[in-house]
Amino acid sequence: TESEIAARREAIWVPYHARLAEELERIRAAHGIAMLWDAHSIRSVLPRFFEGTLPDLNLGTAKGAACD
Repeated sequence: TESEIAARREAIWVPYHARLAEELERIRAAHGIAMLWDAHSIRSVLPRFFEGTLPDLNLGTAKGAACD
């Protein structure tokens, strides 16, 4: 339900992302820069969605919104 989703967001998502932001700020303050690599796993062969084999590492830009 919507209330269940909101409760999970408040209990898990919000504190997790707040802590990530705190840690990134701590690292930035100590070193002048901080970067977060958000990684997800996926099978290398998914014929239902892609032809061939996916690369081992794929750095994307979210259509230019994330990085150069």
